[in-house]
Amino acid sequence: MALPRLTTDLDVIQKLDNEPNDVGGLSADELKAKFDEAPNAVKTWLNDTLLPFLEGKNAAKNIGVDTIDGLDTATNVQDAIEGAIGMIQQATEGQVLDGSITTAKLAALAVTDEKIAAGAVTDAKLADGAVVDGKVGAAAVGTTNLKDSAVTTAKLADGAVTAGKLAEGAITGSAIGAGSVNSEKLGQYAVTTEKIAGTAVTAEKIAPNAVSAKYNGALTVAGWTGSAAPYTQAVTVTGVLATDEPIVDLIPSSTYSTAVQQDSQWGQIYRAVATANTITFYAKAKPSVALNFKARCIRK
Repeated sequence: MALPRLTTDLDVIQKLDNEPNDVGGLSADELKAKFDEAPNAVKTWLNDTLLPFLEGKNAAKNIGVDTIDGLDTATNVQDAIEGAIGMIQQATEGQVLDGSITTAKLAALAVTDEKIAAGAVTDAKLADGAVVDGKVGAAAVGTTNLKDSAVTTAKLADGAVTAGKLAEGAITGSAIGAGSVNSEKLGQYAVTTEKIAGTAVTAEKIAPNAVSAKYNGALTVAGWTGSAAPYTQAVTVTGVLATDEPIVDLIPSSTYSTAVQQDSQWGQIYRAVATANTITFYAKAKPSVALNFKARCIRK
């Protein structure tokens, strides 16, 4: 409800005749009363309308206020008073309104370690980008300050972890989770000879079938020996170990007719055995064409 307005017509004297006594027929007392009529109307409105309204319990709701810092939603005196009382009550009860403590209201060094309760600073209370290099003191982040699994891939920016940021001996076997280092997480050429300590790679640290070697070779028609099956041919393959169990397969010609003939003759071979730098092939019959082969040796 808005403040009451004075709507009474106060143009009393202006509306009189130029000769109110002669033309209007007003007596001297009546003319005097006309001069008092407008002021008395104002007096009556003040005493009987405005003052009772202002003295009422809802009057403050109808008196506007300018914007007040911390009470942005208050548009009248009543709301501003209630909001201020609420702020005072919260302050006396140890509560602080959201956004009421700003950087400008904090003195230098006002927030110290001793004034921050354990667990007071959580992820939800930190704005994005709030913690930057300039805001983290030397040695501020230690092992005891980090929760288990607190540092994840999603929380590390590209290039955030560099050699300069890792202390000597910081990365140990117990500090690396199972499966945490895989091909996707290693950049090209990231693992070099200089980065692998002596005896760092042992048999126990290599997964089964993790290491394999590939070789190529050729079987000639004239190279087969023996007067009866099984026929054999030993092919020099540098790098093959006596402990290898090579998996061999044909490398067919790019010419279709030749490849068909090679595939048919490859079926005569039934066994391949490795010795140092050599693979010996065994055949049920001597192949009549030269055969190129590939061998894969899976180790460990």
